[in-house]
Amino acid sequence: MATSQERFITVLEGLDAAVSVVSNETSELLFANRFYRERFGDAAKGHFDLAGGDTKQNIIEILAEGAEPASPYQEIVSEEIQLLDESNGTSKWYEVRRRFIPWVDGHSAQLLIATDITIRIEADDLARQQEERMQFTSRLTTMGEMASSLSHELNQPLAAISNYCMGVAKRLQGHLDPVTQKDILPALKKATD
Repeated sequence: MATSQERFITVLEGLDAAVSVVSNETSELLFANRFYRERFGDAAKGHFDLAGGDTKQNIIEILAEGAEPASPYQEIVSEEIQLLDESNGTSKWYEVRRRFIPWVDGHSAQLLIATDITIRIEADDLARQQEERMQFTSRLTTMGEMASSLSHELNQPLAAISNYCMGVAKRLQGHLDPVTQKDILPALKKATD
């Protein structure tokens, strides 16, 4: 029995997730693994911070709302929360799972498992930013293509008008009287520029 318990504790201590158990009656921290102790110390405050409250009132409100499940091992809450790490002023994201369990003394307790998902959240945020940049670049490319197409569509008829005016000016140069040439040819030459 002792060997079995030692193996179980070794597994819990080796997890890269905070595991804590708090008594529903006394709000006392009944168990905390290594990961929990390294981040939140030996007090129940870390448990309540992760659970969304800072006192026994949190558990009392959950129990009053009828949240305690029929099966003591049924998960009641799974959420992602952000906590500020006061030791160095950084934010950490945790995926938190809570459930009520019967403790070894027969009393009801709340088990909490919090997995640090900060790296995943930051990667998701970076991917979102890159997607936004890609969409912005795509919009700029589309605008460039539209401008190029519009430029081509405008230049083609304008070039045709210019060519026709030059052709008309050349044909009229020898066939008009000097007064008419003075009035018409400069206007046609301006239209070709």
